[in-house]
Amino acid sequence: MKITIEDFDNFLKPEKGWVRNRTGYEYVYDRVIPNNPKIMIKVLSSIYVETDKKHNKSEFIRVFAVRVKDGKICGGLVKDVSIFKTNRWQEDIKIAYKEVKQRAELVLKKMKKLEN
Repeated sequence: MKITIEDFDNFLKPEKGWVRNRTGYEYVYDRVIPNNPKIMIKVLSSIYVETDKKHNKSEFIRVFAVRVKDGKICGGLVKDVSIFKTNRWQEDIKIAYKEVKQRAELVLKKMKKLEN
């Protein structure tokens, strides 16, 4: 299924807290969790920046979480959940987002316990 950068922009909207960036030559969407600013969810689009073509012929969208401190990424929290590019891609991103967010919150809780 062909998903364009416009499709991503229309789904992962700035008014919902999403920011489009790039990782190397790939578009990536970032969102800091409003009630937990130590967690950022990232969605890798698998679309090249200059060409809007699929990245490495990938049929996957990846969703993962990183730790944020003072506005900067300081480490990974949750490895990616891969989503096939199908007609359900938007619903699948919502599901993966919730799963990754929950796992990231648990990891942060465990890290906090270890620090104390």
